Amino acid sequence: MPDNVTAVWQALTAIATGLYVVLVFFTLLVIYYQLKELKKSRTLHALITLFDVLQNSEARRARKYIHDNMPVKVRGLTVEELEKHLERMWEAVAAFDRIGYFLQKGYVHTDEIVPLFWAMVWRCWKKSEKLIRLTRRKRGDPIYRAGFEYFFIVSDAYREEHGYKKPRFY
Repeated sequence: MPDNVTAVWQALTAIATGLYVVLVFFTLLVIYYQLKELKKSRTLHALITLFDVLQNSEARRARKYIHDNMPVKVRGLTVEELEKHLERMWEAVAAFDRIGYFLQKGYVHTDEIVPLFWAMVWRCWKKSEKLIRLTRRKRGDPIYRAGFEYFFIVSDAYREEHGYKKPRFY
């Protein structure tokens, strides 16, 4: 009898261990898919936030100011006049600068945002580039709005890669 009892206990232990391994594997599989869905959800939330930042009424007004008033003749601008123009275009430029920083650091992938906004970025950079470069010189800050410049570089590369013409200014 003792050999039978030992064999039964060994069989039960083996079955329990097998079930435990299957349960752990299933649990790890569920965790993997939950993490994958969480990553998708976070990415989607981040993109929705970025789209909102670029499409809200304040950003549209700021871009309109850039389109209507830039480039200003930077030669002979006083610091006060320069600051006035920078303040007016702050909302659009700041959003592009932040998104460019996120693109540069890899927090946002270029294929998720550049195809939708490349022309907008391209136009705004071309209109405000001289003023940004002047501000860099006057402030002694060579990386002022570097994220925006990076966003432009990526956008221009996308434009060239896909054979799009340079956007027109209207």
